[in-house]
Amino acid sequence: MKKNVWVLAVLGFSMGLYAQEASMLSKNDMMTAFQIYNPSVLENAKQNEGYQSILQQLLDSYSVERNEKNELELIALVKNFDNSLALHLIKQQYMQGRQLQDMSGVPLSNLEQSTLENLEPVFARIYQNTLEVKNIQLKQYKESLKKIKKDSSLSADEKAEQISLYKEKISQVKQEVKQLKQNSKARVHALAAAYLAQMEAGYTSALAQQLSAAESTNQDIKSNHKKPVAK
Repeated sequence: MKKNVWVLAVLGFSMGLYAQEASMLSKNDMMTAFQIYNPSVLENAKQNEGYQSILQQLLDSYSVERNEKNELELIALVKNFDNSLALHLIKQQYMQGRQLQDMSGVPLSNLEQSTLENLEPVFARIYQNTLEVKNIQLKQYKESLKKIKKDSSLSADEKAEQISLYKEKISQVKQEVKQLKQNSKARVHALAAAYLAQMEAGYTSALAQQLSAAESTNQDIKSNHKKPVAK
């Protein structure tokens, strides 16, 4: 799913991190995020080898630039770990259902509806996590604003500028939260439907590629078996 969709558009640590030199967020940062924001994943990993393997692959492959956006996205990624697995399983089930339809020639009448019904609870949880991450972001901004107001090292003009900046950021996040809360059920349904449409398009595209590859292979076979022209 595209990252700019609100589900994963918000995912942070302390605002004090931005005083550090540019660096990368990596495995250790993700482990810390799991410990703080979703410790049940680490507990489940201890009890399930397959689950542990998936988690380890994610940890080993994670490396992004350290900045505010990526730190917030990391929280969302961590909080939605199980939701991501659920989406993957639903997608697999849907693809298998479509393949069964094509092989048998008998349509599965409830495939789309049942898939949509499975998707909606997952997106409802992702929606709640999105709101939680937005509230984390809001809390961070408010804490930073308090620190700025108490910072005696800043000149009056610098302090006024920073205070104005963070007040604007706080106002913006509050507005985003307000918008997210409007028509929440309709938002969740629309995202689930869009994800289903994306899966349908992906299956159709993959099927077309397979057919094209098969036709190309058949043409090659026919060409190789043509009798040589007599000279």
